[in-house]
Amino acid sequence: MWVPFVKMHGAGNDFIIIDNRTGLFRGDEYPLFRHLCHRRCGIGSDGLILIETGRGSHFRMKFFNPDGSPADMCGNGSRCAIYFAHSLGLVPRKGITFEIAGKIYRGEFVSDRVIRLTMQPYRPLTPKTDLKEVLKGEFPDAIWVETGVPHLVVLTRAEMSHRKLMATAPGMRYHPAFQPMGTNVNFARVEAEGVLRVRTYERGVEDETLSCGTGAVACGIYAWERLGWKGPVVVKYPGGTLEVDRDAREGVVFLTGPVMPVFQGRFQVEAFQSDEAQLA
Repeated sequence: MWVPFVKMHGAGNDFIIIDNRTGLFRGDEYPLFRHLCHRRCGIGSDGLILIETGRGSHFRMKFFNPDGSPADMCGNGSRCAIYFAHSLGLVPRKGITFEIAGKIYRGEFVSDRVIRLTMQPYRPLTPKTDLKEVLKGEFPDAIWVETGVPHLVVLTRAEMSHRKLMATAPGMRYHPAFQPMGTNVNFARVEAEGVLRVRTYERGVEDETLSCGTGAVACGIYAWERLGWKGPVVVKYPGGTLEVDRDAREGVVFLTGPVMPVFQGRFQVEAFQSDEAQLA
């Protein structure tokens, strides 16, 4: 059986998107999703998205990490899903609503390939130990916050290289302070007033991603709450630039950034299922 898909990215954060309105996939085919996301043995991506018929919204979205596990939210993935749903004729350009993990989000097109997402209210998280123990004196400050998924934002004074990130982030991602759910880890450096340079290590990916939408939102929250910034926050990633803004009176945060369709194709389900043991 051949299944069509579209590959898209939002500021370098890339996704496999499948129209699942026929119910072809139940949403628990985790080994298959893991195999499809594999960058050598599959299509390759930072996650997989199923688009389904909405109930009380324009569409429903299911998101899966590249290890096959489901996740409650993905900011860049949601923006790509909106673009894909529009290409299917499911949504207008304004006033878009969609459901993920039982929550309703809103979005709109700013231009043909720039999409703005209205986030759910964020909430601060309480680690099991003081964050100073996590930072070990190497970094000056951090916060832990949920922006759909948990994010640790770590302030860094120096440029964070990929090598340094990969040596540092996993210890924080799995630190006992953040168990049992673990955390995504963002290293943010102030470039100028209103501008952060960020690199993100994502749980479920277990690697750096070229950008992260929910991570950018967490960094914006850090800038407002710890740095005292008032206006929009520009978040520069290796893969592109995102903007985080808010309506403080309404307690609403917005995520805006580019989306790009890369290619479309089809995969044969049986080929991946017969070869799953190679990825075990």
